[in-house]
Amino acid sequence: LLERLGVTTVNDNSDDEAAPSTPSKETLSPLSQSILRSTEQFAKPLSFDSKYDLDATLTHAFATNTQSIFSNAQSSCGPTWEQDPTKPHYLDQVNENYNLLSSYSSLLKYCDMGIDRTPIQPDHNNLVRLAQVKSLPCTFHTREGLRVTSLSMLVELAREVKSGEGECEVGDNNEESDQQTCTSGNGGDGGNARKELHLYAVSAGRVFMFAPKHVGEVFELPHVKGPQGLPVSLQVMSLTPRVFDIYNFFNRDESAAIVDKALKEISETHKMK
Repeated sequence: LLERLGVTTVNDNSDDEAAPSTPSKETLSPLSQSILRSTEQFAKPLSFDSKYDLDATLTHAFATNTQSIFSNAQSSCGPTWEQDPTKPHYLDQVNENYNLLSSYSSLLKYCDMGIDRTPIQPDHNNLVRLAQVKSLPCTFHTREGLRVTSLSMLVELAREVKSGEGECEVGDNNEESDQQTCTSGNGGDGGNARKELHLYAVSAGRVFMFAPKHVGEVFELPHVKGPQGLPVSLQVMSLTPRVFDIYNFFNRDESAAIVDKALKEISETHKMK
């Protein structure tokens, strides 16, 4: 695990170059330390090549060590609905967990919205419940909607942030050309290197939704390929309602065919008005 987290190693025997190196926990960030502590809480060995095990570990790490992970020592994550006092969350109904819950962040109730509010997806039975409290975990995604599926992937994303790599910016757009290019940069922020890794927690059973901050913001999606293998990108046109201009989702022939079909539609319920 320490090697996956990118911990440097030290050799206790300076006279023997062949002696095995020992990972040094002192080089761990607060988040890495929290992940390490969280793995020790689960009864079964966890595989960090499993997205389900990783989801449970990260949720546990964020929900139990908020004070040490976040610089503002404050967690604003919590239920996104107004709770009906006559229908308490099932976590509140489990008396034996009451003392445990007092030491957890309200993130638990964001990740696990309760039986009535959690959609059952095909992989629901694969979800790994958190140690002790047995609640469902969140899934974690990048700003661009790419799901983090392994610890190695998370480490690589963090390294890209540190090096300023891993994002793209839209190249010159030419109305006479079908193509747009995706080059190394920082998601349309003038090519400045990335300084932060933004992870987005999504409630169990729910789907990722883009979280734009301003009109004109661009989301580069190099992991989504459009026609001719070109990367898809989104440009924010409105925050409320949330509207995006999607580039490279269709080529010109496909988009023209869709428009032509829409214009020729004669059904009263389907034609444009």
